[in-house]
Amino acid sequence: MWRRMGVVREGDGLEGALDVLAGLAEEAESLSVGGRSRYNPEWVEVSNLRNMVQVCEAAVRSALLRRESRGAHQRLDHPDLDDEWRANVHCRAEDGRLEVWRGAAHEVPEGLRGETDG
Repeated sequence: MWRRMGVVREGDGLEGALDVLAGLAEEAESLSVGGRSRYNPEWVEVSNLRNMVQVCEAAVRSALLRRESRGAHQRLDHPDLDDEWRANVHCRAEDGRLEVWRGAAHEVPEGLRGETDG
């Protein structure tokens, strides 16, 4: 993740990260552990691994969707700030697939407006 999804990133590297994550997800799904899930640290580790892969995919897909540079999100292939992207990225897993979309940004509270760019 650090090589392809670090602080400075670009679309090709992010697409490569999705390929790597697809392979990891496949491997994680094929893992099995014996015994019951209750009080079974091996089951917890496998479950955590599957969750981590899904969270990484959400981060990569979100970074691909945002075609600008803002804050800690720096895209070499989209170096400029884009006011169209004063927005939030939302993620949802549905039917075994991760959906990612742009949604309206929340209004910055009046008391904080001098502290932020909002």
